[in-house]
Amino acid sequence: MTEKASHSTTWINQLLERQQIDLSHSIDSNIPLWPGDPKIEFSQVADYLAEGYFLRSFTMGEHSGTHVNSALSFTKQAADIASMNRSHWLVSAVCIDISESVKLEETYQLTVGDILRWEQHHRPISEGEIVLVLTGWSEYWLDPEKYFNVVEEIAQFPSISQQAAEFLIHQRNIAGIGIDTHGLDSPHDNHFGINQALLSNQKLAVENLTNLNQLPATDIMLMIGLLKLVGGSGSPVAVTAIF
Repeated sequence: MTEKASHSTTWINQLLERQQIDLSHSIDSNIPLWPGDPKIEFSQVADYLAEGYFLRSFTMGEHSGTHVNSALSFTKQAADIASMNRSHWLVSAVCIDISESVKLEETYQLTVGDILRWEQHHRPISEGEIVLVLTGWSEYWLDPEKYFNVVEEIAQFPSISQQAAEFLIHQRNIAGIGIDTHGLDSPHDNHFGINQALLSNQKLAVENLTNLNQLPATDIMLMIGLLKLVGGSGSPVAVTAIF
């Protein structure tokens, strides 16, 4: 074995020995869907007896399940999901836990103060990291009614404050933000200010994550696998955390 091959094998073995956590929800026809999004449907197109193999087709919205958004979601002529920077798909991350605040206020938003307190306790957030926000809301995933928590026709769930997003983008130059709810934006924000701020600055917006409570606060590597949908406003993703 050459020295180069031996080094590669050592690196791979070290990676495989690390803890790996799946941060993506499984997809079926009963997952929570934002009002107006297309239903998830599976159709069998081949059978073992007739064709000798089993095959299904499926349809779903580009922003359903665990997913990322592209700038094309809000801006015509913007980059589609297939054109996004490949450096986003293998990236370091940190996790900020606001779940205790959410227990007291269901519509709690991550604040700049939360970020600064987290940094005092851990370390400054580094340029190029994704900030994962643990709200604890993913525990309601199997209960779509609670997951959206609609009160007087407006959903109620935790999100990110505009000030916190702008601070992370411009003061910390992060790679993006991920959250374990159906949206980074407050359900009251019809202009999707958080997504707009992130995507206009070529940052990632990742929504409907799960298992964030199993992560450490720092030193996380994310592997994000997406469908390179030409003309896509977003894509369902498989997200794995390694630490």
